[in-house]
Amino acid sequence: MLIYFVRHGQTDWNKTFRWQGAVADNELNETGRSQALAVRDWFVNNDKPPVGIVSSPLKRAVATAEILAASYGLPVLREPAFKEVGLGEFEGKTSQQLKDTYGERFDQWLESFHLLAPPGGENIEQAIARMQEVLLGHIHAYGDGLVIVAHQAILMAMKAALSGDLGPATLASYKQGNNEIALWDYERACIRDRIYIGG
Repeated sequence: MLIYFVRHGQTDWNKTFRWQGAVADNELNETGRSQALAVRDWFVNNDKPPVGIVSSPLKRAVATAEILAASYGLPVLREPAFKEVGLGEFEGKTSQQLKDTYGERFDQWLESFHLLAPPGGENIEQAIARMQEVLLGHIHAYGDGLVIVAHQAILMAMKAALSGDLGPATLASYKQGNNEIALWDYERACIRDRIYIGG
């Protein structure tokens, strides 16, 4: 059984390396819309019709999901549990601003790949706790061909939840670009393939 993990298209905050968590509800920029169209084109051209599309309720994810869904006449199910990992005080700041303010604490957070929580935010274990049961429910409801559209850290959390591996090296391998589809092999609990799209 394959689950398709799609990260939303680019926003202006992605472009300027500004950290974007569960609070910021930014729209896709022009590049992001092109990336969402490229996701749609990959599914259409590779004869991979989604059986269902579940999205984070944040605008950048919903817009990406809706572009894909329109080609198949499918609804987009907005799932609150799939919001991005909470970044607390790091939300809306650039990496340089965070480095200047938090120094080594910011470096440690980066190196942990979300095992540490930012001030006032979530760590990846907390994110898994709030969404794992919901994730499994959607997988069991839809099965092979489910598409999940969400965000960088919460997608890492989903893969960690399904694999049971929260090692920093594994979490790093679960990172996903705005222009990438991860094909998850549910039975083997690993990424089968990565599709780097245009846009």
